[in-house]
Amino acid sequence: KYAGNNELTEWVSDQRVCYSQTSINYEQIKLLNEIGFEWVKASWEERYEELKVYVHEFGNTIVPRRYSKNTALGKFVSRQRYFYKQFQIGEKSSISDEKIRLLNEIGFEWDPTENRWYERYDELKAHLNSGCPISDKFHRWNETQRLNYSKYKIGFKSPMTEKR
Repeated sequence: KYAGNNELTEWVSDQRVCYSQTSINYEQIKLLNEIGFEWVKASWEERYEELKVYVHEFGNTIVPRRYSKNTALGKFVSRQRYFYKQFQIGEKSSISDEKIRLLNEIGFEWDPTENRWYERYDELKAHLNSGCPISDKFHRWNETQRLNYSKYKIGFKSPMTEKR
């Protein structure tokens, strides 16, 4: 919300927490009220509307976690992915079927890393089928996949999966 000033964003969040825990003094409350401080942070619906604006502007829902124009939006998107993963494995989650439906309506990418992998894979497959030599871009990606596969085979942490 405070473009380029993450410290201020965190401070504002801290003031809300202090207020809810009654650990902020009357004078501080008065000063903040005088400048129109919003004690309640934006609702899910408000963040969703902000995300729709982002999608309109950028064509995707891959908001950087530390998006300088709206750090709260980046955190919101990250939390939705986290809550969705919890939901998928049957753990308690604050995401509902309705929220999932709304996010799906705007093309929400639940796992952008996985999606990007398959996009690159499809690009490489099409490129190889074209008979053109492999460019440096694909060569680097291919080498990364080989390294990840090697790690996967010996049991080290790797983004490689059996499906890939």
